[in-house]
Amino acid sequence: MNDEIKAKLDEEIMDQLSVLSDMDVGSDKRKTAVDDLVKLYRLRIEETKNDRDFIEGVNAREREEQFKKEQIVDQVKERKFRFGMAAAELLIPLIFYASMFYSGLDFEKEGTFTSNMLRNLISRFKPTKK
Repeated sequence: MNDEIKAKLDEEIMDQLSVLSDMDVGSDKRKTAVDDLVKLYRLRIEETKNDRDFIEGVNAREREEQFKKEQIVDQVKERKFRFGMAAAELLIPLIFYASMFYSGLDFEKEGTFTSNMLRNLISRFKPTKK
């Protein structure tokens, strides 16, 4: 329907131009016809502006939605990375202490003497401020 209105407006402008060319220069009818033509052309310009504004608005919304989707994807990646780093910060020292503890227990298997390493390691299991 919008295209029909545009076509009719363009047709009316062309009709006014053809009527205008047949009129005498300086007559009142010609001035009235020119004024009508100016009004029609202003309507056409407004219609073009409205179409452009509508298309720009749609494009802006699409760009904003795309930006939000990308931002959400980046936030998920960042969350996963932080979770992985937190897990690594927890697990790496635990694995190290466990391996040292088992090697200390293996060293003291016979129970003849205890090492300072194992005693210090056991004291580190419950971290306290020094």
